[in-house]
Amino acid sequence: AEDGSTDGTKELLRELQPKYNFKLVIGTERKGYNKAVKDVLSLAQGTYVFMADSGGSHEMNDFFRMFEQVNSYSVVSGFKKERKDPLHRILLSRVYNLYVSLLFKHRFYDIDCGFKIYNKEILHRVLPEVKTLTECISTEIMLRLYNQGYSIKEVPIIHYKRNLEGPAKTFSVKRIPKLVGRLFLDTMALKKELSTQSKINRKSQ
Repeated sequence: AEDGSTDGTKELLRELQPKYNFKLVIGTERKGYNKAVKDVLSLAQGTYVFMADSGGSHEMNDFFRMFEQVNSYSVVSGFKKERKDPLHRILLSRVYNLYVSLLFKHRFYDIDCGFKIYNKEILHRVLPEVKTLTECISTEIMLRLYNQGYSIKEVPIIHYKRNLEGPAKTFSVKRIPKLVGRLFLDTMALKKELSTQSKINRKSQ
């Protein structure tokens, strides 16, 4: 999933596409990480959907350890036990995961990790509902799956320092105040929505 980049990514992907025969979703304008990920996940057709952020920060062989769990869980998610990120991102992640765990009463260690294997059928049941969080789409997918009773497994994975030029912009230092405020409001809204949904489901049973 390519999201309106201007650094030569489009051209490189077009060169690679005939050789590796992958489906390429290219945007002419930036639509944001959430929309780009949601669009490409909705196109998946296999039994399982493997999602991996680009940037070279994941050990791809960890996929095979995670795949051993797919018959037992609806989603198998990576858990970056030793993050190779800047200090502010490590602290933000720890606080965020603790906050979400307390809010939704389930211990999440790395809920927004961009290294996951989903059961496609189950993923596509909740994906149309994913629209509340303006950031961190993986968080919303995980919380909706958890709220509907689907099983989740977090597996420790190796994490490397980002090998692309420049830092990731989504969680840059200058964006943190705005990001934290947005995530707080969005997660509270999602909590209210899912609580209401659960009450309706209990009454209809």
